[in-house]
Amino acid sequence: MNKKIFSSILLCILALSIANLIANQNNKEWDPTEHKGILYDYHTGEPKAIIIVGEHAAKSDYEAAYKLAEKVLEKYFEALNPSEAEKEGMIKMIVQEDSSDLVTYGLKTRKNLILIGGPGPVIYYDEKESTYKEKEHCNILTNQLIIGKQEDNRDTFGRSMINWYKSLGEYEYIRGGFVGGKDVIIIAGKDREATARAVDKFIEDTWKEN
Repeated sequence: MNKKIFSSILLCILALSIANLIANQNNKEWDPTEHKGILYDYHTGEPKAIIIVGEHAAKSDYEAAYKLAEKVLEKYFEALNPSEAEKEGMIKMIVQEDSSDLVTYGLKTRKNLILIGGPGPVIYYDEKESTYKEKEHCNILTNQLIIGKQEDNRDTFGRSMINWYKSLGEYEYIRGGFVGGKDVIIIAGKDREATARAVDKFIEDTWKEN
């Protein structure tokens, strides 16, 4: 075999090994006692995470995101005692679509992220054009953590270790998912039903002492 080709193969294998090592070091088992602090401030209840749901995702994905947002904001609501309208506004502030102008690299450096939905395609109805369309990835950010590249080509080392295309519904905690110091939780499954189950399971596991 040509020495250059052999060297290239070895470098590729080494790069993949390093990427997998980094992924394994950063993917931690979710421990509410230790990690719930990435969701909200223990003292004030102020949210420290943004929930990202895929644009054009199933209605159940949005419902799951809002259900989770209520839990994340629960302590904050207790402290502020807001009106129902104010509660709704706060929930909408921490639930964003993956295509939103607010979901930038800057946001990833400031907030922990909870990603609802996997990398698989989604079929949706475009009312303006009166036709069905396909979005390549249900949640773009989830896909970025799988393929190892962000929209601006920054490397994420392919940190997700779960085969979401086959998952029956689970969640994955990734320390420093997009940037050091800010963590990511992916909550998803192979379809909308699996994703809904995963969100319910995450809520149950995280707030079980309540």
